[in-house]
Amino acid sequence: MLFVSVIVQAGRILLFVLQFAMIVRALGGIFFDEESVILGVSTTISEPIVMPVRMVCEKAHLFTDSVLDIPFMIAYILIAVLRTFLP
Repeated sequence: MLFVSVIVQAGRILLFVLQFAMIVRALGGIFFDEESVILGVSTTISEPIVMPVRMVCEKAHLFTDSVLDIPFMIAYILIAVLRTFLP
C-alpha cells in the first residue's frame, strides 16, 4: 500500500510541475525574452505534453485559423482533470 501512495504522490508532483511549466510558458512571453533560459526550460518540460494534442488537432483540422493556442489550453485542461482524479 505504501508503494501505491508513493506512486500517486509522484504523479501529483509531476502533474503540478507540468502545470507550473505551462503557466510559466504562457505568461513568460510577457515578462521574459524569447531566448530566456526560464522559457527554454518551461518549453522543454511542457512541449512533450502539448505536441501530441497539437498533432491531433492538426490532423482533424481543428483550430487551424484560431489566434489562440487552443491545443495548449486543451493540454492544460487534460492535466488539470488528471490531477482531480488522483486520490
